[in-house]
Amino acid sequence: MHGLGNDFVVINNLDGHIVLTNVQIRRLANRHTGIGFDQLLMIASPSVADADFDYVIYNADGSESGQCGNGARCFALYIKMYSLSTKVNLSINTSHGMIFTHYFSDDKISVNLGAVNFEPSSIPVASMSYTATDLKNSAVDVVTDRRRYSLSLLSLGNPHAIIQVSKIQEVDLSYWGKDLQDSKYFPQQVNLSIVEIIDNNSIKIRVYERGVGETLACGSGACASAIASCLHYGLSPNITVHMLGGKLTLQYSVESNSVTMIGAASSVFEGSIYLD
Repeated sequence: MHGLGNDFVVINNLDGHIVLTNVQIRRLANRHTGIGFDQLLMIASPSVADADFDYVIYNADGSESGQCGNGARCFALYIKMYSLSTKVNLSINTSHGMIFTHYFSDDKISVNLGAVNFEPSSIPVASMSYTATDLKNSAVDVVTDRRRYSLSLLSLGNPHAIIQVSKIQEVDLSYWGKDLQDSKYFPQQVNLSIVEIIDNNSIKIRVYERGVGETLACGSGACASAIASCLHYGLSPNITVHMLGGKLTLQYSVESNSVTMIGAASSVFEGSIYLD
């Protein structure tokens, strides 16, 4: 499945019988000798009250992720396609809390990713004296051995750093992404989004995801970029985010400090595979 070119393998694991090793996940993720994907998504039985399903996410390198917005739309579409639930509104449990999806009749799906977290220890970001109030109110300077960055920092269940630039195509995103991931500031690495402002209601972004690299689209990265654009760059809380794979509509509520995305999801093929 894919959401704007951000591609996933989705596995129904409601019976809990499937347990994959890091090596097996990396083999599946290989685009030459496996299936190929940005993330692997597991649909599991709910482990907490009030949840319809558990949502488990693995990066292409085998590491587990706490959140994936584009994946959440594919997750909800899979449940609709295979009649795993008759609900159009789903409460989905992730390792970092609940998210909420709504299925529209045209295979567009909204995802409310819940509250945005600016607490440094929750991102996490180390070697900095900033507070959550500091991070919510403004971008902060981070200096590595290679360069200085002005970063907006927040967590949506996974860590995000956002940088405003004048021309996103002129940035060596892989260089910047690896530099920040290897720095002392992000002990669990970080997803880096670079933002070019088009107007008060629209931006362009590119995203370098931890454990993956640059992707055609990133739902949580789009949300993080919209939040930073509203809070730190003075843009509208209703923003269209343009990515290499397409666009998403984002709505950030300053009052509830939560963000909702609306976009499409697509199924590409289904099959089975035997693993050693």
